[in-house]
Amino acid sequence: MERGFRVAGKSRKELRAQAISLRSQLRIKEPWFPIVELLDVYLGQYFPHFVFDVVEKDELGPQHGVTTPDEFKIEVREDVYLGALAGHGRDRFTLAHELGHLLNHRGVTLSRTRFDRRKPHPPFEDSEWQANTFASELLMPIEAARLYPGNEFRLAELCGVSADAAITRLKILRGEGLLK
Repeated sequence: MERGFRVAGKSRKELRAQAISLRSQLRIKEPWFPIVELLDVYLGQYFPHFVFDVVEKDELGPQHGVTTPDEFKIEVREDVYLGALAGHGRDRFTLAHELGHLLNHRGVTLSRTRFDRRKPHPPFEDSEWQANTFASELLMPIEAARLYPGNEFRLAELCGVSADAAITRLKILRGEGLLK
């Protein structure tokens, strides 16, 4: 796992509650979460200072997205944005991941170059683990996973994520005893 940097700890349960709360506030009951529309249209309507920029691929290089929480800003590469618009799971997950940084990492500069590998920290204090966990909880609610507990391909299709993301989600939920 690519590690981020140390942030205030958040448990999977806390991140799950945050994702459930967001879905509830937006009155989204179906499994497919409209992540593109949320970032592209709705957040800006409710928070006029929110900035969502789609930038050219070479501007971000290998990074698919960059979030500056204190500026309430998310930038994503154009190819990622277009992929998310087309429903590509990995790109949708990237947008939800960046939203996770936006909501959870204010007061922290999100740059992996600052991470000191000599000072390991537990996953629940890792910025990337938190963003990935939030994205997973938001895009693949437990109720959807319970519809297809043994079929990651159906879960991936239902929720608009990659098969790899669905495999990981099902494995984690089984480990927590939330799926049979």
